[in-house]
Order: sequence, then C-alpha cells, then structure tokens
Amino acid sequence: MSGGHDSHAAHDDHDGEVHPHPPLPTITDEAADTPMWVPLTGLALFLVLALFVALRSAMAPAEESAPTGDEGAAAVEGAEAGAAPAAAE
Repeated sequence: MSGGHDSHAAHDDHDGEVHPHPPLPTITDEAADTPMWVPLTGLALFLVLALFVALRSAMAPAEESAPTGDEGAAAVEGAEAGAAPAAAE
C-alpha cells in the first residue's frame, strides 16, 4: 500500500524544484501608533451618552403609573359602566 498513495507527494513535487515561501510581513503595532486623543474621544463620547441616558430616564414622567385614591376608583367605575372617567376637581 505504500506505493499506491504517493500521488500527493508526486503531485507536490512534480517538477523537482523547491518553491520557497514568501517572507512573512513585518508585524506593526497599530495600537502604539494611534494618537492618544482617539481612544479618549471615544471614551468621552460614551460617558456623555451614558450620562444623557441616565438623566433622561431619571427626569422622565411616570406615564405608566397606576392611578391612586379617588381617581383610581372613578376610572374603574367609569370603565365598568362603559363611559369615560370623570374629571377630578
């Protein structure tokens, strides 16, 4: 069986020449070449956006809050009767 499966070796070395591999490119550290203001700008934009979202969510009115007290009872009674809730005075 050793002679039957040597087709790969014959195919790789079909002309008998050794083909050298091209040299690997030099490794450059791109992070070291980046100016320091670039990551600082990204960090500053992220912090400003996070602060904006936090303040906006803290100042947002509670639209989904359940009515309390007399307003809640009037709303339930009006919904059961099929009429619009009465305006609170």
